[in-house]
Order: sequence, then structure tokens, then C-alpha cells
Amino acid sequence: MSNRRTTENKTSVNMDDVARAAQVSKAAVSLVLNNRPGQISADTRKRILLAVRETGYRPTASSRADVRSKLAAVGFVVSTNASDLLLPGYHSRIFRPLLRAAEAAQINVMIYTGGLFDVDTEENVRSYCDGRCDGLILCTIRRGSTLPQVLSERGTPYVVVGCLVDEFGATCVDVDNRAGVAAQIGHLVEMGHRRIAFCPGLDFVPAAIARQTAFRSIMQEMGLEVIDCGTPVVGEFSLDYAQWARQIAEMPQNLRPTAIVGWNDDSAAEIMGACVRLGIRIPEELSVVGFDDSHTAESVLPGMTSYRQPYDQIAATALSLLEDAFYRNPIEKRHVELAGGLTVRGSVAPSKQQS
Repeated sequence: MSNRRTTENKTSVNMDDVARAAQVSKAAVSLVLNNRPGQISADTRKRILLAVRETGYRPTASSRADVRSKLAAVGFVVSTNASDLLLPGYHSRIFRPLLRAAEAAQINVMIYTGGLFDVDTEENVRSYCDGRCDGLILCTIRRGSTLPQVLSERGTPYVVVGCLVDEFGATCVDVDNRAGVAAQIGHLVEMGHRRIAFCPGLDFVPAAIARQTAFRSIMQEMGLEVIDCGTPVVGEFSLDYAQWARQIAEMPQNLRPTAIVGWNDDSAAEIMGACVRLGIRIPEELSVVGFDDSHTAESVLPGMTSYRQPYDQIAATALSLLEDAFYRNPIEKRHVELAGGLTVRGSVAPSKQQS
């Protein structure tokens, strides 16, 4: 890989070096890195973390651990349960090609799943930064998560997948969400649709926010009105798309959208099912497009037109970016957007209603 630096200068750094740089005791450094709250002042903690970043120090799993000269082990961090990684979905579509790429590069993979990702990061930081992994890949991180900040403070290399937002100030790789939404809208417009609504996602999911923002922007640029169908009722971890479909069904025929852009395939599939139960025919009366081109898009009837994510390329790029970050000190932040493509199926029909 180009621009690699030898790790000799970095791996020779130890906790004593950090203590000298921060002008504190080695015990104080240990307390901060092991996140023992209340025992170190906020100002001292900031000084120690700054010294960690500037020296490039990385704690090892054991004081007797061998110094690594290459990326040997990465952590895959997801919010889903371990069993869900075996099911069709975004996480599994990233995880499988990541395993293949890691195996080819002779890199081991550890998995961090479930509640560990959702609970207070400060209380569990040792689970991520105990030295077992040379870097982390964070998959579909939630908006407002403190994990990127905590990892940055400790100089831990990481890459965020499925989230390309400035909030985290991190190296990210994702599908080009705007291009995907443009493809969704463009296909519907080609089929004669002008009355198009967007099916939203939860407000802590960065991809849902990015796609909704892109939808509004592109519709405005095309001179098309965004059809407001109200807001789905929000549960703890889901939206009531059946209720949202009822709102659509109750709209006057001349105001009702002729097409729906789903923020992802699962939301679009729920809308399709709910509308059919309400007597709205798909695609004769309502066309629907999804985003992801997942197993869901393939399994619903009619098959769902959906924007395909380049899962294999995303996974391989994430691993390459993480490897690059491992050899760089300081770590350079990069944003990579990858193009997908629209898969056309039977959920879209020519519009019978023009505005």
C-alpha cells in the first residue's frame, strides 16, 4: 500500500512516554486509559488524551504482547445482535465480504455486537481499546454516538461504514446516497410520476437523514413539489408505517402521491404491504422504490425496484482505509462515496395521473 510508514517509531512509544509528555504520573495515564471516572480532573484527562494522540501510543492487550508491524486484527462493531449477522440485511451484506477481504489479507476479525454498541461508550471503552484489535470498523453508527470521539482521543484507528456525515469527523465509507436518491427519483419521473412522497426513517439513523435531505433537494432542483403525507408515529426503535399508509389512503385521490421513495427496502416493503391491505394496488395505483437492493426487495411481491449498494466494494474499501490509517500518524480523515445502481423490478408502473 502506498504512503505506508514504518511502525518502528510508533510501537516503541510506551505509557512512560505519554506520562512524560503530559507531565503526569504513569498511574494517572493508566487511570485515564482505563476510564476510571472521578479520579482524574477534567483538565488533566484532556492533557493525557492529547499526549496519547501526539505520541501515537496504543495500549496492547498485554504487557507481554508482541509488537505488531502490520495490521493483524480488526474489530467489526455493530448495533445488531450476533444472531442477526446470520440473517439477510445490511450488516451481513457488509460483514461477509469483509471476512473474505480480511482472510485474503491474513487479518483476523473480532465482532462487537448488541448492547455494547448502544450503551454508554465511556463506561465500556476498555472493551474497544484493550489492544486486541489494531483498528475498528464501525458499522451503521447512530447519530450522536460518542464512540468515534472516544476512539479518536485514544488514537485508535477506525473507519465508519454506512454513515457519511461530518458529525463524527471520521474516516467514512458509504454508498453515494445522493446519487442513489437521484436514481430513484429519475426512474419515477421517466415513468411519468410527478407526485412523489418520501418514506422517512428514524431520526438517529444518519443514512435515513442523508437520503431524506437529498430527496428534498433533488425534488426542488427538478421543480417538483414534495408531497407531504404526514409523519409516521415513532416507536422506541421503529416507525408505524401501517399508520402512515392509512394517512395516504385517506388523502383525496387528486392529492395522493402516485409514487413513494423508501429510505430503505424494509420501510418500502412495509408501505407496500400496508397499502395492499388498504386496497391500494401496487404498482397500478402506487409505485414504490426502495434503497439497498436487499433480500427484502427480492422477496416481496411484486419485486421491488431498488437502488443497489456496492456491498463488496464498501467492505473492501473500509478494510483498505483502516489499513492505511494504521500506518499513518497522525491519522488522516477521508470520506469515500461509492456508486451503486438501480435494479428495476415490478413495483413501478407508468403513472396514470399527471399534475
